Amino acid sequence: MKVNPLLNEALLQYIWQHGMFDQRNLASTAGDSLEIISPGLLNPHAGPDFSAAKIKIGGILWAGNVEIHLRSSDWHKHRHQRDPRYHNIILHVVVIHDDPSVMPAVPCIQLDGRIANLLLQRYQLLQQEQVFIPCEKVCRQVPSIIWQHWKERLLLERWQRKTATMQRWLQQSQYDWDAVCYRAIAQAAGVPVNSIAFEQLAQLADYKLLHRYSHNLHEVEALLFGQAGMLHAPMEDEYGRSLQLTFRYLQHKHQLQHSMPVHIWKWLRMRPHSFPTQRIAALAMFVHKHPRVFSQVIAIQDIRELETLFEMEVSEYWTSHYRFNIKAKKPHHHVGKTMVQNVLINTVLPLIFLYGQTHADAVLQERALQFALLLPPEKNSYMAQWAQIGQAAQTALDSQALLELRERFCLQKKCLQCEVGAKIMKG
Repeated sequence: MKVNPLLNEALLQYIWQHGMFDQRNLASTAGDSLEIISPGLLNPHAGPDFSAAKIKIGGILWAGNVEIHLRSSDWHKHRHQRDPRYHNIILHVVVIHDDPSVMPAVPCIQLDGRIANLLLQRYQLLQQEQVFIPCEKVCRQVPSIIWQHWKERLLLERWQRKTATMQRWLQQSQYDWDAVCYRAIAQAAGVPVNSIAFEQLAQLADYKLLHRYSHNLHEVEALLFGQAGMLHAPMEDEYGRSLQLTFRYLQHKHQLQHSMPVHIWKWLRMRPHSFPTQRIAALAMFVHKHPRVFSQVIAIQDIRELETLFEMEVSEYWTSHYRFNIKAKKPHHHVGKTMVQNVLINTVLPLIFLYGQTHADAVLQERALQFALLLPPEKNSYMAQWAQIGQAAQTALDSQALLELRERFCLQKKCLQCEVGAKIMKG
């Protein structure tokens, strides 16, 4: 007997977990009647596939671990007989029982003929599609309530990943929330192409140093542009030369021995408002105007007030220049709304949520989620593709969740761990 080539152990685990097989007149391979009270809890770590299962075999209720294999002979192939963690199995679940010598004292159930071909075909379709997302041809059939519930979970998972980094920063800064907020804002200022460069800049021009000079915008600009490696070239105007002199003084005073190589910054295929110089100038102005901003962030209860707080201006020179020594054709005063939105979505809301978690403040956690529902979605090529398949993002919560879904599930073909994929599998 051969196992259906569409089956694999991950799918078989999913089928067992959700009872997606014919459960009428179940019996062990020894002929004992069998009833599944509970399939158990899936174990994502080493050891038996399921724990805390409850199975009634021959009228006797058993509780314990369940192991899943395509063939019973896989027990030996995986060397479970040498692993003490597998010595207390109450049930061996297989598709084909091809080796009766495997753990003869442990009941075994064979699922061959009990798994519908339609289920396997649905799974094959999801795994083989080479498109934007595996289920794009059928995802419209999934009820909106499932999509919404799943997107809320996805957003929280995305924030958990983002805040894991912020938690490390908190420990490094001895729980200085303003320092972490500055570092996170700096990283968000570079989204999408210069985020790594901005994070490096935030380390070289750290918060403690900038806060010391936050009362003087010119000195903050000198530190940021200097540490960014942008003050080495000859300057044609008084502003640039003055920044160079100020930075040399501060560099010597604080023994700043390292600055970034200028080639690390990316400029191509970018609107002038997104140039690194514009973003650095806006970051300098923000530090100057809001040296201790985090207390304001967690106090604000209105999303419009939060947006206003993060409206970023630039100093006079940068209203008429996009790069050093090159005058712009038209003056401008604010960095684009895109940067403000990126900072709020990728930094401020996760940080509010983390603060709420850290201090067991459910109100702040809920406020962060509500703000994500009130902010508009991000605009990028991925959101355009989601819209084409019937899942247009309406809010920032939607766009962040859809980014997480594609990155962490769709591209990795984790359809069985996806609520939308699960609904499609169940039909």
